[in-house]
Amino acid sequence: MIGFDIGTKFLKIAKVSQKGKGKLFIDSAMTAFELKKETGKNKKTAAVPGYELSDKIRGLMKRLKNKNEKCYLSFNGNNVVVRDFLVPKLSGSDLAGAVKLEAEHLMFEDIDTMYTDYSVLSEGADDKLDILFVAAPKKDAEKKLNVFAHTGLSVAGFSIDNIAVVNAFLALEPERAKKETVILLNIGHTVTNVAVVNKGNLKFVRNVTFGGQDVTREIAISYAVTDPIAEQIKRQSEVWGEIGLNIKNILKKSSPNLLEAVFRSMEHSMTRQKISNVDKILITGGGALLKGIDGFIYEVLGIQAERWNPLRSSSVLNAAGADIEKGFMLPVSIGLALQKGYSNV
Repeated sequence: MIGFDIGTKFLKIAKVSQKGKGKLFIDSAMTAFELKKETGKNKKTAAVPGYELSDKIRGLMKRLKNKNEKCYLSFNGNNVVVRDFLVPKLSGSDLAGAVKLEAEHLMFEDIDTMYTDYSVLSEGADDKLDILFVAAPKKDAEKKLNVFAHTGLSVAGFSIDNIAVVNAFLALEPERAKKETVILLNIGHTVTNVAVVNKGNLKFVRNVTFGGQDVTREIAISYAVTDPIAEQIKRQSEVWGEIGLNIKNILKKSSPNLLEAVFRSMEHSMTRQKISNVDKILITGGGALLKGIDGFIYEVLGIQAERWNPLRSSSVLNAAGADIEKGFMLPVSIGLALQKGYSNV
C-alpha cells in the first residue's frame, strides 16, 4: 500500500514493509508543487484547481520504482468536519442511525453532500458510547479520484490526516505509546492536526487553523519584507542572531489559535474523563522543522514538548530515498501506508 499526502506545498508518498520482528522498512519520496491558476486549454488537472498533480505523482512513483499500486489518500484542511459526542449504547443499524442523527444536529453542513464515517472510541458513563465522527465533502474526494485516474494507480480508500498520524505513532513507537498520554501536533503549512492518545488509544482529534504560513507572515510583518524572504529567514536559524529575530516572540504573536486548541483539547479530554494528564506533546509535520518551537510550547503550556521524526523511530530499520531530517514531513503518508495490515485506529 502507498500512502499519499497531498499537502498545501508538498506532495509526500511512503510505502511501509515489515523486515524482521518488529522492524519496518520505509521507502518514501516527496516533491514541492506550486499553486497555479489554470485557464483555457491548459487545464491538465482541472479536477483539483491549481494542482498539476498527475505528472508529479507518476514521477514520485518512478522514484519508488513502483507501478500500479493501490494507494490510500487523506482528507485534510478546514473542509474536514470532526465531531466528538456521546450516544446511547446501541449496535448495528441502531447505532449508525443514532450517530447520524446526532451528527446532523451538530453540523452546519448538509450531511448528504459528505462522505461520513465514525468510530467508537470507548464506552462513556451511563451506558453511553464515545463517538468520533468524521465527514468530508464528496466533491473533494471526486476531485482527487479524477486526478488519480490518470496515474495508473487505484485508490483503496480515504482517511483523515489526524488518524494517519496516530497510526504512524502507534506503529513506529509501540512501547512509548503504551506507557504515555501524548498530544500529537502535526503542523502543516495552513492547518495543524491535533490528536490526543492515551496509552495507545485515540481519545480526541481536532483541526486548528495554524501553520507555517502564519509564522512566515509574522516575520514578514516584523521585518517589512515579502513572504518569500520571510520564508527564507524562517528556515535559516543561523541568521536569527544577526538580525535580532527572537523566534519565541514571533510564535507568541502568530500561534494563539494553536495554543488555545491544545489547551481546549486537554480540557475537553480531562472533563470527559478520557485522560487524567498529559505526559508529552509531540510535534511533527513541516512545522517541527522550525528551531525552538518545542521549547516555546513547553514554556507556554508547562508540558514537556519534543519534536517527533518518524524516520528516527526505533522501529524503523531503514528509510530509503529520504533525507532523514525531512522525516518530520512524512507522518501522514506513513500512517496512510499503514492502513493495510497495520491499521491501529
